Amino acid sequence: HNVGRLMRALFGMGTPRGLQASGDALFGTFALPQLLQIVTRRLWTATGARRDRIREFFARRSAPAAA
Repeated sequence: HNVGRLMRALFGMGTPRGLQASGDALFGTFALPQLLQIVTRRLWTATGARRDRIREFFARRSAPAAA
C-alpha cells in the first residue's frame, strides 16, 4: 500500500512534512488552555496558606465579642 495515497485520502496531503503546519495549529489550540490551567493551579496552591489566614481574620472579626 502506498502510504502517501493513504495520507492524502485521510488528511488531504501526502507527506508527513505537510502535516507539520496543521499539527502546530492543533498544538496551539490545546496548549494555551493547558498552560492556563497549570498556572492557575500553581497560584491557587501557592496562596493556600494566605487564603487560610485571611479567612481566619475575617472569621474573628465577624464573631461576637466575648463579654
